Amino acid sequence: MKISVDREELAGAMAGMGQVVDGKHIKEGLRCVRLRLAGTDRLEVFGTDLESGLVRVMGCEVGDVEGGAVAVDAGRLGGIAQAATGARLTIETRVTKGQGQVCVIEGAGSQFRLLTEDAEVFPDGPDGPSAADGWQEVDGDVLSERIGGVVYAAAEGITTRYALQGVLVEGGEAGLRCVASDGRRLAVMDGGNEAERTWSALVSARAMSSLARMVKGFGAVRVGVGERALFANWGRWMWWCMMLEGEFPKWGEVIPAPGEVGFEAAPTALRDAVRRAALMADAETRAVSLKYEEGALHLTAQDPGAGDAAVALEVELAGEMKPRRLDAKFLAQALDHAPGESVRVDVSNKTALVVRGEGYRGLVMGME
Repeated sequence: MKISVDREELAGAMAGMGQVVDGKHIKEGLRCVRLRLAGTDRLEVFGTDLESGLVRVMGCEVGDVEGGAVAVDAGRLGGIAQAATGARLTIETRVTKGQGQVCVIEGAGSQFRLLTEDAEVFPDGPDGPSAADGWQEVDGDVLSERIGGVVYAAAEGITTRYALQGVLVEGGEAGLRCVASDGRRLAVMDGGNEAERTWSALVSARAMSSLARMVKGFGAVRVGVGERALFANWGRWMWWCMMLEGEFPKWGEVIPAPGEVGFEAAPTALRDAVRRAALMADAETRAVSLKYEEGALHLTAQDPGAGDAAVALEVELAGEMKPRRLDAKFLAQALDHAPGESVRVDVSNKTALVVRGEGYRGLVMGME
C-alpha cells in the first residue's frame, strides 16, 4: 500500500483516536490504529479498546493498493503527523528482511519507519443501525451537555452492579435522554428532537465522557442503536460503544413526582452554601444537615474532632420541609450540573431532595 494524505487532517484524526486508543494497553495490537483503504480515494483510520471504537474517514491519493491495510502504533503515528513538516505525508508499507513489514512515512525532509501489527487480526466493530429511522439527530453541544449533566452520578471504581457504571441513553418522544445513578443519587437530562422509534442503550460512563468531549462544538450528530452497541456519527467520524450487561434501575420509579414543598434558588448560590458548610463536615460521611426556619435554609455540619459550621441562605419555601441529612459532595454536584440561573429544589419527599431545572432532574438520597 502506498498513499499520500494531508498531514494536518491526519494529525486531527489521530488526536481523536486518543479518546479510545490506550497507549499503555497490555495488548500491543490495541495500542495501534488500523489504516485501511476504503475505495479509490479514501482512507479509513480505526482505533478501539474493544469497549468502544472510533472511525475517521479521510481523503487520500492512492499510488499502490496492494496490501490495503496496516496497523501501527497510534501514539507514534500521531506524533509524526504533528511534528513532520510539509503539507502532505506519504505512507507506504514495505517488507524488509530483518523487521518484516514496516510502515514508511515520509514528509518534507524527513522519513520515519514504524514496525507494524497484523492488520488482518485487528478487531472490527459491530454493525450500526440498519434503517434510516434507527438514527436520532441532536446538536453536538446539546449531546455533550446531556452527557456531562448526568455522568457525574454514575458509580466509580469497582462494583458488582456493573449497570451502575454506565449511562442509560434513551431515544423517543422525550427526545434524547441520558440517565446515570450509583444507587445513592440519580441524574436525568432530556429534551430535543423526537425519535421516530423508541430505543435504549446502557453504555460505559467513561466512554460517554469521551464522546461528550469529541462532539462538543460540532453541529448535527446522529445517535442510534446497532448490533449490541450505541453509535454516534458526525461529519466523517463514527463512534461506537458496546452495551453493558445488567439491568439499570427503573429510574422513573425512583425520582419522586414534582411535589408542592420546595423553593426556587440560584444553583450557584445554594451550591456555594453547601460547600461552605461542608468545610466542617465529617471526612467519611460528608454529611450536611438542612432545615428551614425564619425565612432561611439553614445548613449545618459537624466533625466531632474538629468543630462545626452553620450557613444560612434566604429562600422562600412553599409548604413545610422536614429536616434531612445529605451527602454534601452529591448535593453540590447535583447543583453544579443544573442548567440555567434558577432551579426548583423539591423537598416534598421526607428524606431525599430533587434539583429540577429545564430538562434536568438531580436526585440525592437522604442519609440515616
